[in-house]
Amino acid sequence: MTTVLIIEDEKASSDHLIQLLKESKWTVSILEVLISVDESLEWLRNNEAPDLIFMDIQLSDGKSFEIFNSFKIQSPVVFVTAYDEYAIPAFKTTGIDYLLKPINNLDLDHAITKYFENKILMYNQIGQNMNALVGTTLDTGYKERFLVSEGSHLIPVNTKDIAYFYRSEIVFLRLFDGRSYAVNQSLNNLEELLPPDIFLRINRAIVANINSIKQLVRVKPGIYAVSLQPNFHEEIILSQEKSKVLRGYLS
Repeated sequence: MTTVLIIEDEKASSDHLIQLLKESKWTVSILEVLISVDESLEWLRNNEAPDLIFMDIQLSDGKSFEIFNSFKIQSPVVFVTAYDEYAIPAFKTTGIDYLLKPINNLDLDHAITKYFENKILMYNQIGQNMNALVGTTLDTGYKERFLVSEGSHLIPVNTKDIAYFYRSEIVFLRLFDGRSYAVNQSLNNLEELLPPDIFLRINRAIVANINSIKQLVRVKPGIYAVSLQPNFHEEIILSQEKSKVLRGYLS
C-alpha cells in the first residue's frame, strides 16, 4: 500500500483529491491532510516519511517551498496548484509532477504512474548491485527471488510465493497472501526468467503460477475462463489455444 500525505489549505481541493484517490485503481493510505508550512514541518519532523506527497504551493502561511528550505524532504512530491509560474522551482525539489487545478482522474493516474516508474528505476539500480543476493539460481538459471520495494524498504520475495504477474500500466507481481508490488520487467522478459514448468503466460496481461489457478470454467466448446487465487479484478477468458495448453499443464 502506498502512503500519501496531502498538504493543501483549501478544503474543497483536498476533498476533491481524496475522492479521486478513492476512485482510482491505486491502493493508497492517506496519512494526514495538512494546511500550513508550520503544520507540515512539525508533522514531517515527527513522523516517518510518506511514500508520496501531494502538495499545494500557496498555503495559509506562505509558499510550500519554505518547507524544503527547513526540512530535507526525501519523498517524491506531486505539486497540485492553481498557478503555472512555479513549475521550474517545483522541479528543483523532489517534485515529479506538476498538476494544475482542477485535476481529474487522468491527471492523478498519470502522476501516480510516474511515481511508480521512478521508484522502479531507482530500486532496479539497487537491485543490480544486490544481484548476488537475490539473483538467479546457479542450478537452473531461473530467478529464485525478486527484489521489491515497500515504502523505504527493499524486500526479497521468493518466486515460489508469487501467484502471478500482471500488467496494469506497469507490471506488478501478486503474492499468494494478496500483496502486490511493482516490478521493473516486461512480461516478455519475465517469461524468460521464470521456470516454465510452473509459470505460464495465460494471456497478454498475465503470467500465472499454475498453483494459483483455482478453476477453469467452460464458456463455449474449447474456450475456458480461468479463476485465480488471489482473485484477479477482471474476467480472464482464455483463447482456444491457451485453454488447451493450460488443461495440459493441469492434467
